[in-house]
Amino acid sequence: MGYTLRIGEYSATFHDEDGETYISQNAQDQEHHGAPAYGEPTDHTNSRWPSYTSWADFTRFVGLEKLFAELLREHPGCVPLVTRHKRAIDAAMQRMQAQYPGVEPAMSEGFNEGDPRPYLARLTWLSYWVDWALDNCQYPVFYNS
Repeated sequence: MGYTLRIGEYSATFHDEDGETYISQNAQDQEHHGAPAYGEPTDHTNSRWPSYTSWADFTRFVGLEKLFAELLREHPGCVPLVTRHKRAIDAAMQRMQAQYPGVEPAMSEGFNEGDPRPYLARLTWLSYWVDWALDNCQYPVFYNS
């Protein structure tokens, strides 16, 4: 099992079920040919499908546990993105680049303990889409299901 994570413009739809009206929140799908891509089914998109364990390992490795405790506080959930989220991600990127100079982001066959490349790949994806959402969306959000 795992997450569907999406970063982008807020969207909501109403639907009726058994006489009750419900609202579903989401982030609109986006695909950019210049967006990060590392050989995954979601390459170039604002979505990722990590397992719960691999995402927890990622947040620990890059030092973003506190940020994701907030962003994933409700599951499923949809949380507005703000500048302080970007600052936390930028700080994590600076730490990773300082600790692993010259290392290029890349996904590998599974996550090998101590290999920073897949964590840097996820961080690069996260940074790209948070920056894009804050610059281009009226209501930027981080969505998870």
